Amino acid sequence: MKFTITTDFPHPILLRKTGPCLSLYMPTHRLFTDESKDVIVYTQLVKEALSSLGKLQETSRFKDLEKTLLNLATDHEFWRNQIDGMALFATEDTMIIYQAQTNFKPFTVIADSFHIKPLFSYFQHQEQFHLLALEAEKFEVYQGNIHHLESLAFPFDSKVTLSEVLGSQQTDHDQTNKSYGGTFVGSTLHGHGGKKDDTAIDREKYFRYVDRFVYEHFSKHHPLPLILVTPKDHQFTFRSAAKNPHMLESMIDGSFQTIIHTHLLVELTKIANVRFDKHLQHMIQTYQDQKHLLLSSDGLETVAKALMEGRVSHLFIEKDHVIPGHLNLTQQKVMYWDLNEPHTDDVLDDMLQLAMTKGTSVYLLDKSKMPTQSGVAANFRY
Repeated sequence: MKFTITTDFPHPILLRKTGPCLSLYMPTHRLFTDESKDVIVYTQLVKEALSSLGKLQETSRFKDLEKTLLNLATDHEFWRNQIDGMALFATEDTMIIYQAQTNFKPFTVIADSFHIKPLFSYFQHQEQFHLLALEAEKFEVYQGNIHHLESLAFPFDSKVTLSEVLGSQQTDHDQTNKSYGGTFVGSTLHGHGGKKDDTAIDREKYFRYVDRFVYEHFSKHHPLPLILVTPKDHQFTFRSAAKNPHMLESMIDGSFQTIIHTHLLVELTKIANVRFDKHLQHMIQTYQDQKHLLLSSDGLETVAKALMEGRVSHLFIEKDHVIPGHLNLTQQKVMYWDLNEPHTDDVLDDMLQLAMTKGTSVYLLDKSKMPTQSGVAANFRY
């Protein structure tokens, strides 16, 4: 059996519709001393899954899967390298596992498709950002999301530090007058009062260079939202010098060299959530405005039919709402079933997966944020 631990979403297997498919979610712990707790929860969920598989007529097909699931319970190395949550998806010949920085509720189901709502909820806030970590005399650029950041490599022989950038143009603090002719400012004769003024002039030159460097090497080619991470005393100076159109108004105060990584991710999450909520409010207002034009709806079967026809632009799904059944794409209708029966999952989960193949924007929301009580709503393309 092929066994993979991945962070790629959506993995191709997740959109498979040729079940039976096993979906298993559970919380996990970072401390190896909690390994036994995780194994107990996992073992119970596997028992439930195998019980559901036992109701199928062709159980011999799943012997390899059963063996792999049971062996995983005794893999101490695997359980000692967990973080906050695990999502496991398997068919008779393939298993993939996501390790996530969120506490999934314990859950398992056997159905004709995978149950991906909890995993999608985790990944839907994965907007990518550039972070410019700016110090007085050097800088770094990072790319990532609210869960993970990676340092970006600069082109070979790039000038990075203030002294490298300014070179002979750096102010001679022993003089009271100096001619400046840097790359980004014209040659000018300055009269000034000492080292403090000289330092400010050099820093402004340097910040202009940093701004242009980041745009030319990163933002120009990958126009992601750019967040400045720098101490307060540099923020105004850099803002005044910056021309990068992708820089956000929101900034993170602090030195990247000393800021705690978890605190940085918390601050990044705040910024990302504000951006997501603002966009969401706009989409919900569009939903409300278009109802009288019949360009939006909260009727399950109306939305499902429009989705199967490729007419849904934005789909809103209540995160914890479950409608037992599935979408019958051949007959283009909703089929309702008992959730306890094999092959049965959640109609809303099927709609989510179909939307991902149709280019539809999907929002998996708490009940309090939904624009309707039906569990689903949609804006139509036409």
